[in-house]
Order: sequence, then structure tokens, then C-alpha cells
Amino acid sequence: MTGKPTITSQACFKVVGTTTKPKTKPLTTTAKNVMTTHKDHKIQDSDYPVYSTKKIQAFASGDEESLRLILSSFTESARENLSQFRQLLENDEREAVAELAHKMRSMFLQLEAFGVAVLLEELEEGRLNNDKWTAAAQVALKRAGEVVKAIQFDYHLD
Repeated sequence: MTGKPTITSQACFKVVGTTTKPKTKPLTTTAKNVMTTHKDHKIQDSDYPVYSTKKIQAFASGDEESLRLILSSFTESARENLSQFRQLLENDEREAVAELAHKMRSMFLQLEAFGVAVLLEELEEGRLNNDKWTAAAQVALKRAGEVVKAIQFDYHLD
């Protein structure tokens, strides 16, 4: 199948100018209407994870099966990384969190999950004070997990 990816979940994904309303309870509960700017992209943090498979679909030449394989590989790797991230965060291993944030950031950028990527960049760069670092790490962990769950749901991945 070629063209735009089909959103099959009941979750709502807000990508500037596009909104699909949920039929059931949303996947997440986060702060509403927080606006962030990352380079030329505006991000709206709502009750729903934000991502796009557009770049990955282009890389896969529009082949739906290739897209699913790439996303499956991503979600498997991301689940492992998030488990490790959680452990490192619990042990306050900031340097290791920064290295892992660097590793994770590129794929979230490919998915245009800029809200997660910005937080991972902040953790990687180490510019935050103690309280802000901890808060950013907790939010990054939560949002990254939400994106992974949304992708698994939307593309029927395990």
C-alpha cells in the first residue's frame, strides 16, 4: 500500500493542522495545550501522543510491510531502552541517562515525535538543574512510552 499511513487507532494525534478524535478514552493524560517550538516545528502537547511515520514511510518507499518491519524493530528496541532508562533514572545515573538519551533521540526525530526528542536532547546536553533534570527525565520516559504504545496499537505490533 502506498500513500499516507492509515491511522487505525482510536487515539487522537495532533499534527499541526490534522486531528482525529478518539471514540474511547485516550491513551494518556498529560498537560493540555502546552506549546513548544523545536526549530521550525510547533508541537502541541495534548492528551495524545504525537508522532508521524511520514519520513519512515518515504524511506520504505511506501511499502507498508517494510514500514511495519521498521516500526516493529523500533518498538522492540525502544521498549528495551525505556526499561534501561527507567533503571538508570531510579539509580540517578545521569551520565548513563545522557548517553541513552542520545541513542534514543534520533529515532524519535525520525518519527517527528519532537516533544520526546526535545526532552531527550535536554537530558543529553546536561544543561538542567537537579529538579528540572529529574522532571524532564520522568516526562521523557512517560512520553516516549506513550509514543511506543501508540505505534504498537496503530500498526498492530506486539
